[in-house]
Amino acid sequence: MADFSGSITADIWSPTSAFDSGRGGHSVQYIVVHHEAAVGLTAASLSSMWSRMQSQSAHYSVDGDGVIAQHVYESDTAWACGNWTANQSSISIEHANNSTNPWTVSEATLESGAHLVAALLIKYGLGYPRWGGNVRPHSQIVATACPGELAHSQNAQYMSRVCYWYEVMTGTRSIEERGWHTDGKGSWWYQTGATSDDYATGWLKGGDGWYYFNESGWMLTGWVFASWGGSEKYWWYFGEDGALQFDKWLEYNNGWYMLLSDGRMATGWQERDGKRYYLDETGRMAAGWLKLDDAWYYLRSDGSCVVDGLYEVGADNICAFDKDGRLLTGDITVTTNDDGYISGVK
Repeated sequence: MADFSGSITADIWSPTSAFDSGRGGHSVQYIVVHHEAAVGLTAASLSSMWSRMQSQSAHYSVDGDGVIAQHVYESDTAWACGNWTANQSSISIEHANNSTNPWTVSEATLESGAHLVAALLIKYGLGYPRWGGNVRPHSQIVATACPGELAHSQNAQYMSRVCYWYEVMTGTRSIEERGWHTDGKGSWWYQTGATSDDYATGWLKGGDGWYYFNESGWMLTGWVFASWGGSEKYWWYFGEDGALQFDKWLEYNNGWYMLLSDGRMATGWQERDGKRYYLDETGRMAAGWLKLDDAWYYLRSDGSCVVDGLYEVGADNICAFDKDGRLLTGDITVTTNDDGYISGVK
């Protein structure tokens, strides 16, 4: 890996003819993060492809092993962003992918890319790393899926490493101090003190997210059964980057689960966006007919409960439901408004 302590030097110089000389009077204002949207490309194949196509390029690329190649001088304009002013005002970095659907990058690629971003921010005096500010995803500039998971599931990890290297290189922290560390195989832990024996367990606030570590200090992902501040235990879900997911629907194992605003997995009756849903004891969203105690309910395919009206269930079967969603039997009263629409049943 290149040594960024002084001047920035890439591991490989692999020039392309796809660029414009100079920056048209613009200066570097931010770094743009890209992904290659392909697995297995090398620096040489990138340069060759860009020179042949004469429509695309980037200043730097980081391969799957973390090797950094420079393709265009920083003083020149690479054709990377799909917007000419953005091209002239930025430095673009391509990151090699290690998988498709989703488009992730390897730990080595992420680490070298983050290190390079931090070095460039310092070199151009752009300030402390800020995603969407001095560090921007390609998708912020034009409509594109680039840079893949670097803007989604791997974003928190990526920016954490950018900040880490920025702080190390500006002398505000040492490599041995507290912060994120990895075993290089996808597992992460957080050092809380001066030595590797000082590590986080349980809950930890990191940036804008919450993370959870087991007794051995390893960051957990997926479902975790844990208490919060001495409360009873609940189920929580942590994304691939380790960050707690909250206030959203989660599709998991061919089912849907509701995560509350504090991150807890919901069970029982819940209201969301003006609709009523039922989550069974495992948290899975119910659909179709549901019997609770002595009452029947009907839940549409999206899980929302039919309430206060008539609803066709199957062919030629019209059922009536009260304001709480209970199926009505026997004689019922249907109320309509001035426009003739049903406004309630009882």
